Amino acid sequence: MRSSFLAGLYRMTHDLDPTRPVVSNDGWEHALSDLCTIHDYEPPAVFAQRYRSLRTALELGANRHSAFDPGYGYQGQPFLVTEFGGIRIADPGGWGWLEVKDQEEFLHVYRGLIDGLMDAGPVQGFCYTQLTDVQQEQNGLLTFDRVPKVDPELLRPITQTPKRE
Repeated sequence: MRSSFLAGLYRMTHDLDPTRPVVSNDGWEHALSDLCTIHDYEPPAVFAQRYRSLRTALELGANRHSAFDPGYGYQGQPFLVTEFGGIRIADPGGWGWLEVKDQEEFLHVYRGLIDGLMDAGPVQGFCYTQLTDVQQEQNGLLTFDRVPKVDPELLRPITQTPKRE
C-alpha cells in the first residue's frame, strides 16, 4: 500500500514538474525515485566497509532499513548519503547518534566518516546531519547558540578532500 502511494506521488510530481528530480522516500525504502538517498548513523568502521561497493551499500541496509521497498530496486540513480554523522560531544542532557568525549575525538570520528564516504565506492554526494543543535538533539556542527563545536578550519580540509578512486 505505502509503495503504491509513493509511486503515485512520484508520478504526480513528475507530471507537475518534469524538470526536477523526485525522491520517493528520503533515507530508505524507496519506491520509484530519481535519487537513491540513504540515512546512515553508523560509526566510521561501518562506513569503511559499507560504502566500498554499490552491492554492500544497498544490501546491508543502513539503520536496518532496506534501500528499496519490495518490488522496487536500484536503477542506476545517483547514490547519496543524505543524512549521516550526528556527532555529539558528551554533555549532560540531550542526545546524538554518535557520542564523543571531546573535540579531538569529534575530529577523529568526523574524519573516519568522511573517509568512508570519499574512498572509492558508489557515494556521489552526502549531507551531514545537522548544521546546528536543536533543543534536545545535539547532532550539529554548531551548538544551539551557533557556536562551532570544533574549529571550522579543522573540518574544512577533511570535508574538501577529493574523492579517492
